[in-house]
Amino acid sequence: MLFQLLKERYPDAVYLNFEDPRLYEFEIKDFVKLDEVIREMGNKVLLFDEIQIIPEWERYA
Repeated sequence: MLFQLLKERYPDAVYLNFEDPRLYEFEIKDFVKLDEVIREMGNKVLLFDEIQIIPEWERYA
């Protein structure tokens, strides 16, 4: 249902699931890189799933 809502209302939203194996080594410092990519893409809506896995994620939010 979440993906349907995103697709309908926010087709350009960025969705990241931090349980994805490709993000296993993601660290707080990587949010700087992520910000750059999001800014380049021009996205305004972000959805982070399981962000609590990242130590100190609150500093980014």
